[in-house]
Formats: sequence, structure tokens, C-alpha cells
Amino acid sequence: MVKRKAERDAIARTKKRHILEEEQRNTGLKKSISASNKGFALLAAMGFKPGMTLGKTKVTTSDSPTDSGVSETSASSTGPLIEPLALILKKDGRGGLGLAADKEEKAKERLKAYVKKGTEKTNPHILMNDFRKKKCDDFKLKAVRNDLARSRRACRQMDLENGLMQPENKLFWPPVEPADDENASSNDDRCGENDLHEDEVILHDLTKYLRIKYFYCVWCGCRYQDGEDLTDCPGDSREFHDDG
Repeated sequence: MVKRKAERDAIARTKKRHILEEEQRNTGLKKSISASNKGFALLAAMGFKPGMTLGKTKVTTSDSPTDSGVSETSASSTGPLIEPLALILKKDGRGGLGLAADKEEKAKERLKAYVKKGTEKTNPHILMNDFRKKKCDDFKLKAVRNDLARSRRACRQMDLENGLMQPENKLFWPPVEPADDENASSNDDRCGENDLHEDEVILHDLTKYLRIKYFYCVWCGCRYQDGEDLTDCPGDSREFHDDG
């Protein structure tokens, strides 16, 4: 038992290979290039000295007034960095250059979008606008479906009076109601599944059919004598009649 414990302690004290490599690498990067280095010897031959920087030094001047009122020009020099840029090693060998940074940037964007979404949900102004929009959409949907139901009933009546036993388009007549109440309720649910856009398209096509074939306007609630008489109608939508 004592021997095994000693072995475990020895293993625990032994650093893993990648940790040793990282420590040795960091130690090497912190060391300055020795004078025996061939590259350093070449730079020294061209006048380079330890502590100097490579590159051109930029001199900037600025005028500042003195106590006597005469402006004095001062110069400051800026140049290349003395410290080298930090070396960032890729630890995932499968990714290409910049992949890790790209993933990090996308993660930040997702976090930012998530925080923004959460803020919008708790913002009273946004909540009020969403509520108003929903009420407006509900009101519009109710009006469209009411107009569609009236148009379908009028279309069926005039088609039958005109000797048509089948509708021009099956969506132009009211849906056939089954005999039993259970099927009737399911049929109503099925008809209510159309969204606002679909109902608007059907209503547009149906009112166009009624105006062309029967000179009838569902919003005026009457049938005109002919096409010329139909020109007295304000328009082919609810909006024209509401404005009038």
C-alpha cells in the first residue's frame, strides 16, 4: 500500500507533457536574442544595438504658448513597438487560420441577440406595440372573414338564380355543412385555418367575379344595372367604402 501511494504521488508531481512544453515555450519567448545568434550578428553589423527598434521613427511637433506669450514648439517621437506582438498558438489542429476567432465572434453575436431579445420582451413600449398590432390584425382578420362569408352567400344565390348548379370556384360558395353537428363544427374549424393573406386573396378573386359577372358590390350591398352603372361604386375594397 505504501509503495502504491508513493507511485501515485510521483505521478501527481510529474507534469503532463503539454504543460511542460507550454512552460518551456513561454520561457523561450521571453528571452532576448543572444549576441551569438547569426541574425543578431547581421543586425549588429548594420548598426543595431540592444534596446533599439526596427523601422523608421516618426516625429510629431506641437505648438504650446509659454508665459511670455511666445509659442514654443515641442517634438515627440513615436516608433515601432519594442515588445514583439504576443504569439497566439492554435491548440485545435483541425481548424483553419482564424476559425477560433470567427467562432468566438459568432458566439458574441448570438449572445448579444439573445440579450436584445430578452430586453425587447420586457420593454413596456415594445409590449404595447405588439399588443396593438395583434389587436389590429385580429380586427382586420375578422372583417375580411365577415366580408368573405357575405360574398360567398351572395355568389351562391346569384349563381343558382342564373342556373349554375356548381360554383365557378369551389371557394366562391359557402362550405357544405355536414348533417351531424360534430362534423359541422370540425368543418368550421377547417375553414378557420386559413390565414389572413389566404382569405384576402380569396375575397379579392370572389369580389372581382361578382363585379364582372353580376355587377354586384358586397360593400354597397346592391346589384348595379350594368358596368357603366357600377362606376358609381366607390371601389372594389372595404377601404374605398370606409373612406367614402
